[in-house]
Amino acid sequence: MPIDYSRKPSFWAEKDAPLGDTELARVQRALEPGEQMVVFARGRTDSKRALWVATDRRLLRIGLGWRGTARAEAYSAVTALEIEEGAHGWTLRLTTGAARHPLIAVAPLLGRPLMDLLEARTGHSALFIPSRREAQPGRLDTGAPAIPAPTMVAPADNTRMMAQLKDAADLHRQGLLSEEEFALLKQRLLGTSAP
Repeated sequence: MPIDYSRKPSFWAEKDAPLGDTELARVQRALEPGEQMVVFARGRTDSKRALWVATDRRLLRIGLGWRGTARAEAYSAVTALEIEEGAHGWTLRLTTGAARHPLIAVAPLLGRPLMDLLEARTGHSALFIPSRREAQPGRLDTGAPAIPAPTMVAPADNTRMMAQLKDAADLHRQGLLSEEEFALLKQRLLGTSAP
């Protein structure tokens, strides 16, 4: 029996929504003068609601509890990126030094743009870990749409590569990627070595 979403909002309803007033106020307090928010994703960290906000300068990890704190990570400090597909959305992980920072139950519609930007800014490709759950016969169909996994980029996949190059060029034109970051991303996408 499918779930009637007209009576109860879906799990993803809040996750895909724009920032609310409280969230926006927390982000505004964490931004430095002249700093611009580019993309965000919301989820849970340490069982509390949280936001990750990628700005034109750094990544902010903002807690949304009553004593929510904001921590900033320089893009250069990130050493690894992971996306793990789970029953409640994605778990995004970034590694800085010896610490791993997770954001759990992220809607893929918000997680993918954030991870794309982090890949471009850090020069690291995100490792995608597909769901470990397998479809089981007789499971209740919730009627919710299936969430597509991101496509893994193969060297021969020119269409995907061209789309990524176009996105990188757009970010560069908007001033969100420096000349060096753009050149590094182009080299990575094209599979060429540095001059």
